[in-house]
Amino acid sequence: MRTSFKLLLLSSVIVAAAAPALAQTAPPLQYARQGWSEDDRQAFYTTSQGSHMMPYAWYKALRRLDKDEPFGADQLQRYGYLPNDRSAKNPEGLPVGFVIDGDVTTGFFGMTCSACHTGQIEYVKNGVSQQLRIDGAPTTANFQLFLTELTAAARETLKDSARFDTFAHAVLGSRYSTSRANTLKDDFKKWVDEFGRFM
Repeated sequence: MRTSFKLLLLSSVIVAAAAPALAQTAPPLQYARQGWSEDDRQAFYTTSQGSHMMPYAWYKALRRLDKDEPFGADQLQRYGYLPNDRSAKNPEGLPVGFVIDGDVTTGFFGMTCSACHTGQIEYVKNGVSQQLRIDGAPTTANFQLFLTELTAAARETLKDSARFDTFAHAVLGSRYSTSRANTLKDDFKKWVDEFGRFM
């Protein structure tokens, strides 16, 4: 009786320890056969088309309202955008269709057609989950919610002095000074007002 109890307890511990690893394993990703090479695909995902949403340094420094982490920490998957691995063409690990026009320090964060035109479905085949990505298909991402929450995070950053101070330190880094932070705040306010009117 004691031996079987110990075995039951040990097997429960092993299963519990393995569960998080099993839960985090994503189904294998496959691509629709469209005659695209991996280079073609990455060019579609990562080539700037001139969209300048905001300076990338600002986007990188902006924090979420619902939790203390960078706005883009989850590759925007909470809105349904698709992850894209870091690579020479995607050094910051931005989601599919999000790019930096220019360099990381002075460039602009923006979107390309692929953000809205890359679809992915998950299905079960022979009892096994599969993911199929279809380049050129419509996305299921929530573009409106993304823009609404980006605007809300920016407005709160402007309004809350502690939040803005964290933002300014992240943007300016070793160049931080009170006068530079004030100039940044003026520039950021202009952007927030303009983007808010657009929204």
